[in-house]
Amino acid sequence: MKNQAHPLHVHRVEGRVLFLDFDGVLNATSGSAEVVRRFVWAPQLEVALRPFPEVCVVIHAAVREHDNTAALIRHMGLLGGRVIDIAPSGLTHWTAIQQWLARHPEIADYCILDSDARVYPADCEALIACAPTLGISDELTRARLRQWLVAGRQAHAQQHAPALACA
Repeated sequence: MKNQAHPLHVHRVEGRVLFLDFDGVLNATSGSAEVVRRFVWAPQLEVALRPFPEVCVVIHAAVREHDNTAALIRHMGLLGGRVIDIAPSGLTHWTAIQQWLARHPEIADYCILDSDARVYPADCEALIACAPTLGISDELTRARLRQWLVAGRQAHAQQHAPALACA
């Protein structure tokens, strides 16, 4: 069933946004049966984000086209509490993200976690491309994410005191 509507009601966002794909980021795309399951790496992303309550999540995974939003959020565990919206459906990931950002001009700081860098412009500085077999479990990927998180914290704190927590 196509997910036309979702239970999220987004007005003005004051936090920073992490656009999140699932396959190859939170879900392993290949490997042993122990690893290849949905949201296997969600706890690692949750731990990485824990010290940064101002970071909200927008889902741009292809699964947004057909899965129930409430069920997706439940499967994400603690990360689900950070989800503020779903990127528009029927579009490529990059186009959906651009449209979402156009509707939320207040967002100046965002990051994209995706395992398919080919669908983004080569100069897309916001993209952190994950190795599809390692996703966010990869130490280098988590280090790049942490760099974004730490670098943006000071800028965000100066612009938005007090900050709106998404978690």
